[in-house]
Amino acid sequence: MKNKAVRGVTLALMRILPVENSPSQCRVTLFQYADAAGSIPTAIVNSKLSSTLDAVVEMRQEFQRDVEIDDAERADKAQVIRDSPQTYTTEEEATIERVQSTLGALEEGAFDELASPDHLLKMGKIFVEGDRRIICRVSVTVDSSIEECAAWDTLKMSRENLTTSNSRQRSLVSDNEHSAVFRFVKDFNVPGFAPREWVLRMLWRKPTDDTVVVCYESIKGLNYTSASGEKFVQASNMVYNVYKRLDPIGEMPQTHVTWTQRIEMKGYVPLSFVNTSLPKQLMHASMMRKRFDKSLEVDGAKRAQYVAMIAGHEELYSDEEEKVLKEGEKHFADFESMKIKTLKMSSPLTTGEIAYKRGGSEAWGCASTIVHASAEEVRPSDTKLKKARAAERAGTGESGGMSESKRARPQTLCLHVFVDALTRPEHA
Repeated sequence: MKNKAVRGVTLALMRILPVENSPSQCRVTLFQYADAAGSIPTAIVNSKLSSTLDAVVEMRQEFQRDVEIDDAERADKAQVIRDSPQTYTTEEEATIERVQSTLGALEEGAFDELASPDHLLKMGKIFVEGDRRIICRVSVTVDSSIEECAAWDTLKMSRENLTTSNSRQRSLVSDNEHSAVFRFVKDFNVPGFAPREWVLRMLWRKPTDDTVVVCYESIKGLNYTSASGEKFVQASNMVYNVYKRLDPIGEMPQTHVTWTQRIEMKGYVPLSFVNTSLPKQLMHASMMRKRFDKSLEVDGAKRAQYVAMIAGHEELYSDEEEKVLKEGEKHFADFESMKIKTLKMSSPLTTGEIAYKRGGSEAWGCASTIVHASAEEVRPSDTKLKKARAAERAGTGESGGMSESKRARPQTLCLHVFVDALTRPEHA
């Protein structure tokens, strides 16, 4: 027996109106009507209509210029921070002083290290089990000016923030060029843990030519109700963000960013929640780093410095360095005298070989390829130097086990790395 098809009815109406004072923009509204000629479960109706209405989302994505619009807005804000003198009220001055004295005075040693999902970020926390207050800090070096970093921080309603934020609600009301009220609601999706609402006074100030600070402090007495009538638990927050100008690398500006936050969740907070949720919260700094990331340009500038140093290198080597050089050359000779087996490499343009002595405990590995760069350019780009730069940008001060004198001699450093790769292939 064949099923008889039931004819439904659907109607769509799209309204496209120009946006006032913006000839390059228009508002698109899609109305959808459907009659399935029968009883349809609500879940199916919601699912089908939602997928149909996504046509508006697809249209916006087709024509979106979010990056260009955010860049232009950020440039305008950065120019204000850079060039426009600001006058602060007594209350605003008191707020900045209160936040700075509370969070800015905290020593780095007071923080316990947090595991950071981004290896270029250094994270820490101050927390006692059962306490309602959490203090956290993150630091990183960003490839941009202090004004652009502060502008990115304060533009809470940028398209980037609106599309990437996991806030249920957010709004920003500006009082003047340096002050605004920022509100957002966050659901942590933890059973029994209600969504929290924050209402903050946001202020920026440029105390010196090389520093910009952005302060946030909770405002008491401002209660909001959502459009659905839902009320939230109001938490409190205090934030002290510092942007300090560093020496540029080539022509690229560098900024050391330090964010310190004190969060009060208004309820019992287990340690496990702190350890898993705080890194996610602090990863907002990773968004800033990636937005301005110029690693290729920065690495190129540093390579140029090393190339210039190698080209003019006339320094004599110490006895210890000469010993290392001779040991490295001996490994080349030993390798060629052993039983060699060819390896299949991930690239057909690279050859790989391994060598070993029967009954011995050591093995050697060797890979060779053609690199389209001069010898001087290639040497300083080895992995240990890249790791050292990553540690430097994270503010850890680590250098991959290299002393200052060896970092200043790329020839010796590169040979150290190659000898290490030959004698211990499991670390290569």
